[in-house]
Amino acid sequence: MNKKGLILGCSLGLLMGCDSQTDNVVISQDTALQSEIAELITRSKADMVFIEGGEFMMGDFGPLDKEKTGGLYYGIGDYGVRTIHKVRLKSYSLSRYQITFHDYLLYRQSKGLGNPYPIEHITAQNREHGFNNKFGNKKWLKMSTNTPESPRQSETPAFLPWEAAQEYCQWLGEQTGLPYSLPTEAQWEYAARNRGKFVLYPTDNGQFEPGRNVPSYEQRQERRRLGGIDSFSVGSFPATPLGLYDMGFNKSEWVSDWFDPDYYSHSPEADPQGPAEAVFTDGYGGTGFSKVVRGYEYPMDLIMTFFRTKHKLWLEYTPEVFDGLYYVTARCAVNHDKPLN
Repeated sequence: MNKKGLILGCSLGLLMGCDSQTDNVVISQDTALQSEIAELITRSKADMVFIEGGEFMMGDFGPLDKEKTGGLYYGIGDYGVRTIHKVRLKSYSLSRYQITFHDYLLYRQSKGLGNPYPIEHITAQNREHGFNNKFGNKKWLKMSTNTPESPRQSETPAFLPWEAAQEYCQWLGEQTGLPYSLPTEAQWEYAARNRGKFVLYPTDNGQFEPGRNVPSYEQRQERRRLGGIDSFSVGSFPATPLGLYDMGFNKSEWVSDWFDPDYYSHSPEADPQGPAEAVFTDGYGGTGFSKVVRGYEYPMDLIMTFFRTKHKLWLEYTPEVFDGLYYVTARCAVNHDKPLN
């Protein structure tokens, strides 16, 4: 029913003596929600940055950037990144911003879903695994709505399990008819490096400058005092030359690939998608089946554009309730070789 139809129906209800005041409230709330959802879908397309495909050498490119390194690797970490390998990507689009609490809340409302972090869902099993979920209903609602105590908190990156992030991107695809998904690991790195250039940090100038192009320690402490977390509203710091914000320094980001520390050694050259099946791994990020995570929870000058790690998935995941608190977010990609706008 369109808006005029709703108003007409309500007018007829008044003539018939129905309880129109309650009906009007429900209709008004529903219309407002639908309007916000429509705005989100339109904005998600407008915020897609087109990235022309090409070839690049993926991984720790230190030995190739000999003028700066003398042929040595940049990173002290590994996770397979020292296996430099050629990758060839088709053109695609990547979201300018990470998924925010505000937008994810709208998605949940459109699906009839409530708070995913109810405090009463803390279980003995979760405590044994070290996930004593104290996030709770009140804190989640505070972070997903604007409040005087926590200004623009709803525009900070949403904390999501991998499955929830993928579901959100797929939902945008359903609404737009476009092939939305999480980006592949190769797509993420290619974009962070300004189409595969020898860029160390995904900032406006490729340099790490706390307080100007990444948050400083003092800024994070002040942000935590205001809102309880030290992430910032998306777009608070300068964009990369491609127009992407917060790549790598405003919470970690999920990508679509399963994690395998040896994958780079046998990755296909054309549009790698990660391992075809989950690989059991042990160590940092949890023992079990993991997805690749790019970027980092907070700014560190050791976290460069080729840095990769992993985070375990919870096999008990359901859309209704999240077991465990993830300080990981995501941004969506569209696998379409022409600009959307």
